[in-house]
Amino acid sequence: MQHRLYHLGAAVFCPAASRGWAVVRSVDTNSLNLPVSGPINQMKIVTLAMITLLARLNAQAASEGIVSYVGSDGGYVVGTAGWTFQPLAPISVTSLGCFDYIFGGNSQSPMSIGLWAPDGSLLASNSVSSTSSLLGQSRYESITPVALAPGLTYHIGAYNPSNGVTVLLAAVPADGGSVSTSPLIQLGTAVANFSGFAFPNSEQGGPGAAFLVPNFQFVAVPEPASFILGLLGLLMLVNRRTSQPARILSASTCARFRSS
Repeated sequence: MQHRLYHLGAAVFCPAASRGWAVVRSVDTNSLNLPVSGPINQMKIVTLAMITLLARLNAQAASEGIVSYVGSDGGYVVGTAGWTFQPLAPISVTSLGCFDYIFGGNSQSPMSIGLWAPDGSLLASNSVSSTSSLLGQSRYESITPVALAPGLTYHIGAYNPSNGVTVLLAAVPADGGSVSTSPLIQLGTAVANFSGFAFPNSEQGGPGAAFLVPNFQFVAVPEPASFILGLLGLLMLVNRRTSQPARILSASTCARFRSS
């Protein structure tokens, strides 16, 4: 009679007629050169594949909300100044930032940056200073990632906590200004709140305008179908590399394990 031998960690299992599954003894499974098989090991494969896929997603390079701009107007705002936008696909905001020129010569460091939902609730905030990480034309500080849904209008704003006055540039299309955003971001308009660090919902300058103070970084969030396809692909790859036919051991071999 032959019996299948399975292993979980360092415990070797062999079917016993009178007791069901029984632990034969603890062994060094590497020395037995046993295959990866059984439901427990399949669970390990699934876990490994999910971790690998998530690591690849997290490793993707972040994009900026505003990539470049041409300022057309200079001035100042007493309160919170910024702009609105709509994601064109699911995204996750990973950092809040401020354009680097803000910190040059006007003692406007640090700046308080906020991200608001369409209903005015604050989703995230952070302080950005002249020593924050520089990427392109903006300096950034990381935040706990915030998921944003496509088609909704979000507000991002900046406030100078030292005296409430922010000296800034604005891009107004009617005056020759322009803003280039990442492909997944659709610019709305310039917005402000003239009563401190608060939800900037007073629209200024018309469509395509922006107060060039805050910025943000984000990563694209894959659609569920894409995530599942990627996971299945990794599962097939891992399973092909690790699966082998289950080994069949004779009853005498099981007896030898029990007696040793």
